[in-house]
Amino acid sequence: MGALWAAMTDSVSVRRAQREDHVALAALTVAAYRGLLGDALGDAYRDELADVAGRAEVARVLVAVDAGKHIVGGVTYLPGPGPLAPFADPREAGIRFLAVAPDAQGQGVGGALVASCVSRAVADGKTRLSLHTTAPMTTAQRLYGRAGFRRHPGHDFELASGLVVLAYVLDLGR
Repeated sequence: MGALWAAMTDSVSVRRAQREDHVALAALTVAAYRGLLGDALGDAYRDELADVAGRAEVARVLVAVDAGKHIVGGVTYLPGPGPLAPFADPREAGIRFLAVAPDAQGQGVGGALVASCVSRAVADGKTRLSLHTTAPMTTAQRLYGRAGFRRHPGHDFELASGLVVLAYVLDLGR
């Protein structure tokens, strides 16, 4: 993961989202997910994706910023169990709502966001970092695999809409 992170820092930096970032990150996140999920992106999930301010109250929302200081991606880092966490183990951290602006995809933004979450989990003394993605998000699945995550099928589930949600974990060796 270190090499991946080093390669990304030249084109993008990751920082904690500020209140003034919330609207732009909400629009970016909804657009990214709509592009991947199409009609499977229901109104309730769209509203959840857009609620950056709500997430920021209970978790760490991070943004990726390009050299021009434009927000090109975002992710929510869950430092432990809580209202957004699909896990109960206090030794575990999580990633949710990873999104990259469509025009910034393929430029290392997702890798920088994932690397930032991994670094935070290690600094927080966590033993595992977990996340869920959907079957259509094949680019994200490849990114997670390159970052060392492995599939965790025992935590997969299917939404009422029929959308399959896939679990991934990264053991942090603590």
